[in-house]
Amino acid sequence: SNPLPAVGGKDEESIDEIRYNAMSTYASQNRAVTLEDYIARVYSLPAKFGSVAKAFVAQNDLVNAQFNPGDGTMVTDSSTFGYSNPLAIDLYVLAYDKDKKLQPATVTVKENLQTYLSQYRILTDAINIRDALVCNIGIEFEVVPRLNYNGKATILRCIEALKDYFAIDKWQIYQPIIITEVMNYLDQVEGVQMIPSFEIINKVSVSSGYSGNIYDIEAATHKNVIYPSQDPMIWEIKYPDIDIRGKVVGL
Repeated sequence: SNPLPAVGGKDEESIDEIRYNAMSTYASQNRAVTLEDYIARVYSLPAKFGSVAKAFVAQNDLVNAQFNPGDGTMVTDSSTFGYSNPLAIDLYVLAYDKDKKLQPATVTVKENLQTYLSQYRILTDAINIRDALVCNIGIEFEVVPRLNYNGKATILRCIEALKDYFAIDKWQIYQPIIITEVMNYLDQVEGVQMIPSFEIINKVSVSSGYSGNIYDIEAATHKNVIYPSQDPMIWEIKYPDIDIRGKVVGL
């Protein structure tokens, strides 16, 4: 019997993942020189050794500071699998659990990844493999439906549109949330006349299954863009069916 949940598996790639990975792999030419080359190699890890869902590479001295915009804080385990080397690069990874939710990769997956990357890295390079942060979010919004459109049906279409927009396949570590882009996406939903209110909320309850990472979204928002923390992190709507809530309002 295995008392621990399975982590690091993966279904077949989505169309967006294939497009993203193919472009990176073509440029890498079977060696790892640039940061993008390392990303391509991570995503080509043979399935029998495990699977990495999300990866981000940075120079070691760029992301060591534990700093977040505003007053928000995010706490992470500082343990690192890799080398102590001032010339090292930091590789931040996450894996999927059985429900395709983001989780830290297991030690076994990290060990396999370290061995696999050693075939491609430059001799002077050293790689520190770390866990990226996950910031769980929810969305609350209001909709003014068009004349002769059913309000509940319009809300449901908006929720499905948001599920599609925030599908984890389409998001990468360090990607910001552009509010105006999300609003434009909702404006195209059938029956929507106006979105008078739209709010993204940090979901932190560990007992409810969230990561527990606290982030001051309001302080991190500038000109309708919500920026991620300096420590590599990714946004995730963990439970779309309950974390996305809409309400019909009138003009």
